[in-house]
Amino acid sequence: MAEAHIAMFPWFAMGHIISYHQLTTELAARGLKISMLLPKKTVLKLLQYPNLISHPLTVPDVDGLPPGAEIASDVPFPDHHLLVMATDPKQLGFKSATYHSVAAATLAFVMVPSSFVPKGRPLTEDECREIPHGYPSSTVVHRGDYEHRVMAGLSQASGEGTTFYERATTAMKNCDAICIRTCREIEGKYCDYIAAQYRKPVLLTGPALPEKTSPLEDQWDKWLGGFGADSVVFCAFGSQYILEKDQFQELVVGFEMTGLPFFIALKPPTDCTTVEEASPAGFEERVKGRGVVHGGWVRQQQILILSHPSVGLLVEELKAAVEVDKDQNGWFSKESLSEAIKCVMDKDGAVGLMVKKNHSELKQVLGKPGWMSGYIDQFVHNLHELGLVSTP
Repeated sequence: MAEAHIAMFPWFAMGHIISYHQLTTELAARGLKISMLLPKKTVLKLLQYPNLISHPLTVPDVDGLPPGAEIASDVPFPDHHLLVMATDPKQLGFKSATYHSVAAATLAFVMVPSSFVPKGRPLTEDECREIPHGYPSSTVVHRGDYEHRVMAGLSQASGEGTTFYERATTAMKNCDAICIRTCREIEGKYCDYIAAQYRKPVLLTGPALPEKTSPLEDQWDKWLGGFGADSVVFCAFGSQYILEKDQFQELVVGFEMTGLPFFIALKPPTDCTTVEEASPAGFEERVKGRGVVHGGWVRQQQILILSHPSVGLLVEELKAAVEVDKDQNGWFSKESLSEAIKCVMDKDGAVGLMVKKNHSELKQVLGKPGWMSGYIDQFVHNLHELGLVSTP
């Protein structure tokens, strides 16, 4: 029997590429031969395991796509459909599975057959508020123009003759299994709902993060080590999220106003080369010693930063443990951000105590020895059981 060989073809955005890379590393470590199809300039150093192979791809020219663009951060968000067109795979006729690195709760809301998404026109605001029949939560609410615009994007063109919703749901309907980067302990009911909607297996990989990794960089280890336990706020943005300069400044000043130590990792805003040139006048001097705004890529080190005893809160892509008040455009003021962070970080306040309790309970589950590797082992077993890979 031929050796099992899996091809992985992620959406060309760094956050998606990294999550695929983490899963392929785990699969290769278990003896499966894996090939990752990646754009030439962003091929990762995948030499840790001999069964892991990378195939550099040349992203073809598409009318309107910026010259040399390869990943989502190279392309303005409204033009992402052009990158979709450039990377559209052909019908190859082999067994397939979709792999999703977004939350199962999100997939269950917007990417199931029960969702109403018209073709040929945008979703109305009232249609965006409709919850799919049978959705396993009654607490999800979409509010304001910003949420409406995000949902309306489902019916926009994503390649020639198709919408983003049609492209995603067609892949999920035609594949042999749906795989999600999540765990049953957190999102089990949403995974069951997706399985029922598509009438096919839903396989979970767990968080698929490396359990063993290189040490945290000395400069960050020393800097974080200068603060007490659970005192530093860490903020990280995905590679596709690039702020306008005024939004960037509102964000960093909001962190400054908390009076707390903070570490922010995000790309320079539009029309700026560095985060330093984008910062408000006098900002660096005012936060010197307690605040860092880093414009480099820290995704590989993020798990180490989060595990450092001084880090007490993660703010990721404008989400925290409590909702930050936002305007109709989906943006927040420096005042609302500052108040939300201080509310969570107040160890004696009701919200702070609740968050700490929930985090402690979740850590007990997710921190069990072998918990993450157990998910990958079960995932590989399920692939074999379903005939998606075969044992030589």
